[in-house]
Amino acid sequence: MARYRDLMQAAWITAQGIVLLGSLPTAAVAQQRIYGVVESRQVRAPLEGAMVVLQDDVGAVRGRTLTGPDGRFEFVVGRSSIYRLRLDRIGYASIASDTFSVPAGLAIEKRLVADIQPVELTGLDVEGSSRCRVRPEEGLATAQVWEEVRKALTAAAWTSERGMYGFTWMRYERRLDSEARRVVQDRRRTVRSFTSTPFKAIDPEVLASEGFVDRRAGDEWVYAAPDASVLLSDAFLATHCMRLDAVSRDSEGLLGLAFEPISGRKQPDVAGTLWINRTTAQLRTLDYRYVNVHPDLDDSQVGGTVTFLPLPNGTWIVSAWRIRMPIGGPERDPQMRLRGIRVFAYSEEGAWVQRVVAASGEVVLDVSSASLMGVVRDSLARPAADAIISVVGTELRSTTDDDGRFSLGGLGSGRWVIRVTTPSLQRVGYSRDVEIELEPEEGAAQVEVGLPSLREAASALCRDAPLGPAQAVLAGTVVDGAGGPRAGVDVQAWWSDYSLLAAPGGINTSIRGAESPARTLARGLRENRTGLATKSDSRGFFAYCGVPVYHTIGLTASEGPQTGTTSVWVDPMASVVATEIVLSPPPG
Repeated sequence: MARYRDLMQAAWITAQGIVLLGSLPTAAVAQQRIYGVVESRQVRAPLEGAMVVLQDDVGAVRGRTLTGPDGRFEFVVGRSSIYRLRLDRIGYASIASDTFSVPAGLAIEKRLVADIQPVELTGLDVEGSSRCRVRPEEGLATAQVWEEVRKALTAAAWTSERGMYGFTWMRYERRLDSEARRVVQDRRRTVRSFTSTPFKAIDPEVLASEGFVDRRAGDEWVYAAPDASVLLSDAFLATHCMRLDAVSRDSEGLLGLAFEPISGRKQPDVAGTLWINRTTAQLRTLDYRYVNVHPDLDDSQVGGTVTFLPLPNGTWIVSAWRIRMPIGGPERDPQMRLRGIRVFAYSEEGAWVQRVVAASGEVVLDVSSASLMGVVRDSLARPAADAIISVVGTELRSTTDDDGRFSLGGLGSGRWVIRVTTPSLQRVGYSRDVEIELEPEEGAAQVEVGLPSLREAASALCRDAPLGPAQAVLAGTVVDGAGGPRAGVDVQAWWSDYSLLAAPGGINTSIRGAESPARTLARGLRENRTGLATKSDSRGFFAYCGVPVYHTIGLTASEGPQTGTTSVWVDPMASVVATEIVLSPPPG
């Protein structure tokens, strides 16, 4: 009977095997130093979490580092050379500096100014890029997706190589039935380490030559999983082709970069898909399966999944992983002749991060109580800064940074509703509710929220009365003297149009045509006054759809003896006009 050994050293890790060429001796004679800051051109502020790459005159990578909160970076180099700096930010176009030299024993300061140019993945032609290419850079669309995947894998490798965090893992070992559906046995234990996984990487060159499944003496089979060092290695890229996944998970906003062994490769290998978010260009998960193992094995049931997670400071970790292997033995006919291998169960191993602690002692992530991280985009898919996120039924709130990102911790597992809006959308009473289900074993959940434009939100508000070409929405809030919202307040709005009185035997000529009530004014004009009434809701909010542009709208709110009045001009270029009415008691 064949045995399937526990996958200890072959499980997924994030780049324990990567050696960064920038880790040069710092005590070399005549050292040179390169330091500087990365800033955003648009907001003139330091950029945290940007990967700065140092390349020499032949393009070799001599170092990598992430910028800190002050946007600063530094490299120590041991020889004089011509250098260039490259700035990589996931979801944004990479930029490169001009070449420069560093005189022996001196320090050079460089300032990198980054344009905010989001990478566009939403319009890529998946069907037209479905041919599998040995080198992903050979196909334009495939290369664009691979570039973003490469950035995330490199960041994960960089994070793991430095042992920046202390991890608390919940590790599990399961036995599943023959259909890999029902859990027959489940054992768990807590593992603590200063690496992003407690396992050792396997040399990519060995995997390329011998395959990902090692059938050892005594029918012992060892399954190896692809890690960051493998996926980034020349050996892997030379023996696998990549293509955009023609059945991408569009409903989830994900685009797939599929990989498989090149034609003619017979070694036991892996094929799978790296899933990337179309909007943010962030790597989300890796799904893989084993191929060329044995004709009797169902490839679809043997493989694994890796979940990636970016942290707010630009570092990346693997937040969860699992691998599934078959358990079986020889199957024989009544004459005891070998028919093949029969799988009677599956072994599954995995883990998810419960807690991440920085070297300073700061708790970076606490998934044991469930956390939520996300990004908010506006109607043009740009990061929505200063968006407001609240958790319905709690006092938990957060706002997005300049990249549209936010995080909420300590929610606990369960189903939650987050409410997302912006200061401008609040003017028309718009917020988007998104239901999120948090499970501790999934790590920190991630969500992407898209928001409409101000006019789209106004149009949705006035769905039953669509806006005409010369109409706008008038929205506002009723508050008391302390600024608190007042619900159930009567609010009246009015405006006037004017028409010329008819001459004897003539016809009335309307200046801006209106209904009654009307009253005659001096110089042959008639005022036609239009009025509307509504009540403020629980937020103190009220709105009128279809008020005319080029008009001054008067507003009166009344609640018992308290009243408030104001007026607002409806500009012809505005689709939404907002105001506030303050209630005050009668004088005296």
